[in-house]
Amino acid sequence: MDFEESATSLSAIDEEIVTNYAQLNWYITDLRRRLEADALAGTTRGQGKVLGVLQQHPHISQKELARILDIRAASVSELINKLSTKGLVRRQTGHSDHRTTVISLTPAGRATLKHYRQFGAALLVDLTEEERNQLDQITRKLVSSVKSQYALTD
Repeated sequence: MDFEESATSLSAIDEEIVTNYAQLNWYITDLRRRLEADALAGTTRGQGKVLGVLQQHPHISQKELARILDIRAASVSELINKLSTKGLVRRQTGHSDHRTTVISLTPAGRATLKHYRQFGAALLVDLTEEERNQLDQITRKLVSSVKSQYALTD
């Protein structure tokens, strides 16, 4: 079954799940905007994405960061310059290859992200530990499925 075919043959429960997911996604997006206005004041959405990638991939090369974000190297360089000026990231020369620039979070960058990520934990406050474990298992399964079906990489 291809993408278009599966989209037109939703069961009632699948339709409900998709509708609820879309609504949750909208609420999360709205909450993220509000939080960014507070926690990441003066930081653009693109800069926030860079910080998020650096949290998942500490000490990443600028080239790899551009690949993950799927943006031009020049755009990454501009984002890094602005974040560096704010004291949230630092550039270092690669240990094995001195031509490589490695980007990492500063303590201020980690603190900013910690505050930013607390909103994610707030979404889980009404879930029991068992429900959190179930959500974790389901989320991991969905991520794995999407990655394999659409040949996505981290």
